[in-house]
Amino acid sequence: CSDCGKVLTSGASLLSHRRIHTGERPFGCPDCGKAFMAARSLGKHRKSHLRGQPGTATARGSLHGGPEGR
Repeated sequence: CSDCGKVLTSGASLLSHRRIHTGERPFGCPDCGKAFMAARSLGKHRKSHLRGQPGTATARGSLHGGPEGR
């Protein structure tokens, strides 16, 4: 990386790393507009929109063994 000197093993890794310096957030949530530097972070965030919705496992409590899931 020309900004910090970090050595990365691939061009894709460098591209992803450079977002730390540029602030680029190319992965936007279609539900709320919040943007992320990594697709993985967007995926984790998108699950937050499912919490509390009827029919989802977390809403029924089955993921955490709540009384609703028994």
